[in-house]
Amino acid sequence: MVELVHSTRKEQEKIKPEIKDIITGYLDGDMRKEALDFISFMEANGASFSWSALNTWEARRNKVCICRINLHTDSKKTRKPTDHPNWVVRLPLREGHKDRIMQVGLQHIIWSGADFCVHKDYDGKSSVGCQTTKACSGGKSINLFGKEFTGMCIHFSPRFSNPDKATINGIKRIVTLAIES
Repeated sequence: MVELVHSTRKEQEKIKPEIKDIITGYLDGDMRKEALDFISFMEANGASFSWSALNTWEARRNKVCICRINLHTDSKKTRKPTDHPNWVVRLPLREGHKDRIMQVGLQHIIWSGADFCVHKDYDGKSSVGCQTTKACSGGKSINLFGKEFTGMCIHFSPRFSNPDKATINGIKRIVTLAIES
């Protein structure tokens, strides 16, 4: 299954690989365990995963996306292939549960997932679909749960790359709030 991670979108689109199959073949050790445990947690809470794009799966519950998982085979900074497997959890933020995140004090988890524009610090390094000539190049300033961030990607959703156990536990609590709202 490792080779499938390095396949094209069209190849994956034909077979729509299962996330657990790809993770089992791509991630190793603790990273694999954490990713599979997180997926099991999501499924136990009524989410189902479906392939949505190259190395990307959406977890939906009642037809609402509650998170996305991406497997990256390149560096976000350089966009060059890497030998270091990466898995990323993205959380869509909906107005309905932002207040609950603040009430229970989980905003620090969201802050730790701040996703900056690839052109903010990396002159001329282009992300897939990003170009220095785009109006959004350099990102935008946003106030996120009372904290000001500059240079944020305009497609912001918290991005957690290779999350550790404490971050995963915070993500689980945020997902639980999203499910309850």
